[in-house]
Amino acid sequence: MKTLSIVLLALMLCGGAAAQAVKGSDAKLGLLPGTVYGEIVIKEKSGTGMAGFACSNLSVSLGAVGGAWQRRVSASGNFSTLRCSYKVTNVPAGKQFVAVLRAGFPKGCDNETFDTTTSFQMKLKGAEKLLYDFSVSKIGCVLLK
Repeated sequence: MKTLSIVLLALMLCGGAAAQAVKGSDAKLGLLPGTVYGEIVIKEKSGTGMAGFACSNLSVSLGAVGGAWQRRVSASGNFSTLRCSYKVTNVPAGKQFVAVLRAGFPKGCDNETFDTTTSFQMKLKGAEKLLYDFSVSKIGCVLLK
C-alpha cells in the first residue's frame, strides 16, 4: 500500500507540473508579436522642392509609452498618386504604444510644411494585425535659392 501511495503522489505531482507547463505555454502564445500596417493618404502637396520627394521619405515609428521599445520603417509606394503604405512587424503585444508619421525633407528646403494626424494609445493582442491609416492634410517644401 505504501508503494501505491508513493506512485500516486508522484503521478499527481507530475500531472500538476505538466498542467503548469501547458498553462505557461498558453500565456506565451498570447504574447506573440503582432503587425501594424496601413495607408498614408496625402491630401495636398506643394512647393518647389517636392520634385524628388518619394514615399520612402516618409517613415512610421511605433514607440512604447514610457520608451521601452521602438520600431521604425520607411513607407513605400508611388508618391505621385499621393498614397503610400507601411508595415511594421514584430510589434510587442500587450504593451501600450503610439504611432508617429515623420517626413524626411530633401536638403535645402527653406520652408517645410507637414500637417498630419496624430495617433492615440494602442495595444495589440497576441499575433494581431492592426490596420492604422495616417492622413496628411498638407506636405510642402519651398526652395528659396
